[in-house]
Amino acid sequence: MKRIPIHRSSSRPPPISEDSDFETFDTSAIALDSAMPNQIQSTFGSPPANPQDGPYPPFQRWSMQGSYQVWPRSIHGKLFLTLDGKDRVCSATVIGRSVIATAAHCVSNGRGTWGTNFLFCPGYNQSGPLNGIGCWATRGVYAANAYHFRGDYDYDYACLITNPTGDERFSAIGDITGYSGLTYNWPSSQLTIAFGYPVAAPFNGDVIQQIASVEWYETDTTPGDQASKYIGGDLTAGADGGGWFLSWRHPTAEFPDTDNNRFTDPAGAMNGPFLNGLTSHRRCRMNCSNPPSAGAGEFWQEMGSPVFRSTESDNQDASDIFNACLRNQ
Repeated sequence: MKRIPIHRSSSRPPPISEDSDFETFDTSAIALDSAMPNQIQSTFGSPPANPQDGPYPPFQRWSMQGSYQVWPRSIHGKLFLTLDGKDRVCSATVIGRSVIATAAHCVSNGRGTWGTNFLFCPGYNQSGPLNGIGCWATRGVYAANAYHFRGDYDYDYACLITNPTGDERFSAIGDITGYSGLTYNWPSSQLTIAFGYPVAAPFNGDVIQQIASVEWYETDTTPGDQASKYIGGDLTAGADGGGWFLSWRHPTAEFPDTDNNRFTDPAGAMNGPFLNGLTSHRRCRMNCSNPPSAGAGEFWQEMGSPVFRSTESDNQDASDIFNACLRNQ
């Protein structure tokens, strides 16, 4: 079946002047009318039955190096909010001129209550918001009813429309940071680069962490139309909502594959990066706060994302939610 990028990532933005809890669950918004032709992919792989079954998907993690002001690194940021009376923090990605993508549990409690006081700070680092760049408040939020009212993690994606100007820049956020592309309907077997700002130990939330892994399997966590997919990863609370990308690229020149095989770089390096998932949850069986023992424990080295789909059969899939923000930004 065809896998399609819905829109390409932005060209480089204008030069920038220099100067919560991580969701876990036990394995035992808004309905919109826009949808693309049905292109649902078949399930790839099967979920392990118990944490001790293993093996964990291999992954590598490192701190993101280089200036956070350079595209495409500039599209990552930290999202501050209040939910259920508590101040929380998540990660998010700029996907449009005035749109950011994050996890639905970063904007809703899954029981019909929205968060408030949203503030997105691109390139947040050890010194806080970037000097001369600042942060953007928001003016609109979209999430699927399946998460907003029922807490279905297979629909744990959301987007926010940012204000036309920030607290330091009188411009739309995408004009300053640039933004990523979006892609849907890829089988859950892709090489993925994931990003986020984990705040729980051993991290401090001031540095973007990167994960490189291959999507390991997918499963329908709550019986219904959508599914979730999994990569190796050990990021903690605060990384929620951080983007998963196909064809992540270096800020400087990108070169063609030497093997001339498009499957080693499926979305096309010259056109990336493309958002194809986001950090939502970790699968766990019981005793979710500890690594697994011989009898119980969590998948502490797996991170899950809803599968990004664009279909005719479901008017709450990822493309519908993101397109709602993009149409109304």
